[in-house]
Amino acid sequence: MKEEFPGLYRIFRSSDRLQIWGCLASLFVKASTSLLLTLSLILLLTARATADSLPGAQGEGSEPLRERPVIPVGAYDFPPYATVGEDYRVGGAVADLLELLNRHQTRFTFLARSVTPKRRYTDLQNRRYDAIFFEMAEWGWQEYPVLESQELALDEEVFVTSRENLAANPALFETPQTHRIAGILGYHYAFAGFKSDEAYLYSNYLIVLSGSQEKNLELLLLNRKDIAEIALLQRSFLDAYFETHPEARERMAVRDEPDQIYRLRALLHPQSPLSPVQLNLWLTELENSGDLEQLRRRHGLRSPH
Repeated sequence: MKEEFPGLYRIFRSSDRLQIWGCLASLFVKASTSLLLTLSLILLLTARATADSLPGAQGEGSEPLRERPVIPVGAYDFPPYATVGEDYRVGGAVADLLELLNRHQTRFTFLARSVTPKRRYTDLQNRRYDAIFFEMAEWGWQEYPVLESQELALDEEVFVTSRENLAANPALFETPQTHRIAGILGYHYAFAGFKSDEAYLYSNYLIVLSGSQEKNLELLLLNRKDIAEIALLQRSFLDAYFETHPEARERMAVRDEPDQIYRLRALLHPQSPLSPVQLNLWLTELENSGDLEQLRRRHGLRSPH
């Protein structure tokens, strides 16, 4: 065989086989390395394209959203302005407004942080957060240094009772503060001189304080006069509730004269890196673009203009 097929014989010699396998192994390593480099480049370009496509992630002369200085924004359960779930996730109008601000500008990242109505003052003073939206300085802020933005929305707080209660006592709305009232813990009411201290309220009024406007309205719908004959509710909350519970509208009576009118603004800590002048500029731009008015309509809020 050696004499008949000398070339074939040489190929299958032991030393030649080793050379062939060595060449194949070298080619395999080079191909694998090239493939890995190509895949790594594709993944890098894909990640960069995804990051650049995020809303507000990049801006001319700005840092990516995740790298901007953060403005913590306090929010307590105050529907429809803010809702705080069991997982402390903040929703409502304030969440939508912060999303608008994060898309509109490239200087700060606005981040919602849940607080309680009673602790919101000391939390701001201690810089647990820097700003709070849809608030009024008259609601207990007189003793704390805060800066105010322009008005964001208007609302009002009204006395509500059942038609059954009003029929039984037609003078109920004439002196509502003398009857059993359902209110919210930590809220400030004009009839009580904007005092929210529970001891003061319990000593001077027949009042029950809960944590939900919906619970207080349900007390009236259940005709629990032993607990509450009348409730103080926001006009925006009532409109939203009646929209989804039209049968309740026919059972309720609302006093025409409000207990107080809300002129809602943002309040800022004096040492916050965000100034009222800068915030007002962005709010005005959102107003002019129509985005702010769309937000109000979505949440049933009135424009201050």
